[in-house]
Parts: sequence; structure tokens; C-alpha cells
Amino acid sequence: MRPQGIVGLAFHENGFRSITNNVRPIHTPADLTGLRIRTLENDIMMDAVARLGASPLPMAFGEVFMAMQQGVIDGHDNPALLIEASRFNEVQRYFSITMLFYSPTVIIMNERVYERLTAEQQRAIRRAATESAVWQRNFSRDNDLYSIERLRAAGMQVNFIDDFSQFVALTQGTYEAFAHRINQDWVRKIREIAARHGH
Repeated sequence: MRPQGIVGLAFHENGFRSITNNVRPIHTPADLTGLRIRTLENDIMMDAVARLGASPLPMAFGEVFMAMQQGVIDGHDNPALLIEASRFNEVQRYFSITMLFYSPTVIIMNERVYERLTAEQQRAIRRAATESAVWQRNFSRDNDLYSIERLRAAGMQVNFIDDFSQFVALTQGTYEAFAHRINQDWVRKIREIAARHGH
């Protein structure tokens, strides 16, 4: 990040992004066929969603609630905590725990501002960022299932995916299509970690 004038401090966690929609529960990729799914304005995410059979529609987050309410899009993907906090259950019927993407949140600081601080202040900021990251990731993971249950209690039909293998197989082409933009050593390490955890 330094060449961009940014100091990276820590990774917080936005969590695993799963799909909500108003048409049907998602059990297999075939259930995504033809659905208009809001995505981030991110080529990799749009490619993966398209490979699963849906129509990716990039859209600013602030427009999503109304777009779902008006039927402009059928659904979107986000972590359970954010779905609950944004009250998307008011405009979405189905919540399928697809864990389509993992979404970290990076804590950063302007490099020029950081460099004007004393060494002691820099250490304090780094320590605070590290401590907050540990707390925030634990909070996110502890509360994810609670959010899912609260969304179910609020009327959403929630289902968990039993077998991710079809999703994984269909999105392999995304890795290949963007290999030139992604550090392949990182991809290998992430896949090894995921394999150890059954994903």
C-alpha cells in the first residue's frame, strides 16, 4: 500500500457474503439462473456471479434497499450482520447461506499523516488497530449465527448449502480469468487454508 500513499494497519472482517433474493431459495447454482443479483463494482465478483448463472448488476450500496423493494434487482449478497442491520429482511424473502465471497475490511491511514506522528504515536495507533481487529473479528464471528437466527425469526426463509462443490467447480474459471491480476502464491495459500476447513 505504501506506493499508493497508504499505511495498512489491520484487517477487520466484514464476513462471508451470502445471497438474499425474492424469487426462490438457493440450494445449487441452478437456482441462481436468471436472477438479477446486485454485486459490488468489482470485475472478479461480477465474473463469479455470472459463472453461477445469475445476472450481476453492480450498484452502489445506498441504492440496494430501494432496488430490491421496487424489483429492479431480485437480490444481493452480504454478510448476515449487515443484512440484519440494513433491514433487508423487510424487502427480501429468502436468505441462502452460500458464503459466496469472504469480505475483509482493511484499516488504513494516510501515509503523510502517519509519518508526521511521533514513533510513540505510531506504535499506539498500530497497537490499537491490532487490538481492535482481534475484538472485531471475534464479534463478527460470534454474532453471525445470531443474526441469521434473528433474520429467520423476523420472517426470512433461511437455508444452508449442504454441498458447495458445484459452486466451487463453476467459479474455477474466475481464478483463471483473473490470474494475471492476482498473486498466485496468495491464492494457493488461501485455498490450502480453505481446504483444511472443509471449503
